[in-house]
Amino acid sequence: MCRHYLVGTDLNKRKEKLMTDFLRYIDDIFSKANKSYEELTNSSLNNTMVDIVNTHNTRIGGGMGFETDLEYGKEAEELILAKVRKKYPKSFMIEGEHKAYDIFVPEKSMGIEIKSDRQSDQTGNIFIEVECNNKKSGILATTAEWYVYKTCTRIFWCRVEDIRNFIVVNAPELKSFNNTPRGETSAVRGYLLPVSSVVNEIAFKVEELNDGSY
Repeated sequence: MCRHYLVGTDLNKRKEKLMTDFLRYIDDIFSKANKSYEELTNSSLNNTMVDIVNTHNTRIGGGMGFETDLEYGKEAEELILAKVRKKYPKSFMIEGEHKAYDIFVPEKSMGIEIKSDRQSDQTGNIFIEVECNNKKSGILATTAEWYVYKTCTRIFWCRVEDIRNFIVVNAPELKSFNNTPRGETSAVRGYLLPVSSVVNEIAFKVEELNDGSY
């Protein structure tokens, strides 16, 4: 019994050290000057950064307007809520800004964070935010247990801890994002996760949307 406890304790300490080292790594990698969108898209980093900027479409919108982004995000939330309610009918949406998560499931006493991206199928990546205005945000700040990421053709059901662990281990190889998106004043930092990695290494479940209408 004692041996199992020590093993578990050592594992937790190792996870804490990995997270501490990761946060230090974030500060280092994002210490570069924060270039404007125009500077980035006209520089030698053009291909990489345009890919990143377009992928982070719920904030930037690509070629679509802000209202379209809000509508797409709202549709995603309603779709996910309807699916969750099939098993947990008491589930409800949390309204307002600066919320800890989007959906609360009373039957399980757990939260669900919902993200959506119209262009993920084209870019082959999904964006995971880790910091905003020099404060932990997104995947590092949420208290939700589940992170549900919706594209035009698929829904990725992921455990928050699995995404965090993947980023901590693979951060040096992942594309990073450090910019203030057009139309916003918040300095956003995060990573692009290849969809192939999400499917094969992170997602608990991948659901295909046959009609691609959402």
